[in-house]
Amino acid sequence: MDQLIEGKIFFITRMKSDASFRVVGTKRVKRKQRAMGIISDQIIRLGSGASEMMHDVRLVIFKAEDGKVYEYLTNRFDLAPTSIACLYKARWSIELFFKFFKRTLRGVRPLGRSEVGAEIHILLTLMCDLLLKLMAKAIGQWSPGMRHVPVKFLRSIRDYILAIVSHRLQVLLAQALL
Repeated sequence: MDQLIEGKIFFITRMKSDASFRVVGTKRVKRKQRAMGIISDQIIRLGSGASEMMHDVRLVIFKAEDGKVYEYLTNRFDLAPTSIACLYKARWSIELFFKFFKRTLRGVRPLGRSEVGAEIHILLTLMCDLLLKLMAKAIGQWSPGMRHVPVKFLRSIRDYILAIVSHRLQVLLAQALL
């Protein structure tokens, strides 16, 4: 983390449960921030002895609506502690999107080698997923509680496409043999 700080790279991450640190200072948590779930806001030094960091980091302890307590580490001292919690939540939403992309849509790796290629791949995958869901809904194969397009529906589309391709191949082979 010292290298990130020296490289002027900002981060927000979760603190490991077994991390050693010492408190350097405490920031005052306002009543409004406490009402929003902020438990404490401290300036700390991670590590101990020879492995102690050279730079201070900020530890924001947040209690979510479900009662879970989260400890966030950051090098952003200029933001409100509620902003730190919101930014981490937004970061986690991105992680959940990519989990959905990889597992549900089978987007293991982008087909393009550039940033633009990866963006195009993601957008096309999302559009295909949306179109399949709209098609399934249009013919009555989709209900509001469903998360995935039924496999039976996907197989029927595959079979239809293979039949078209197969027919065209037969025509091409027949023309080639004449």
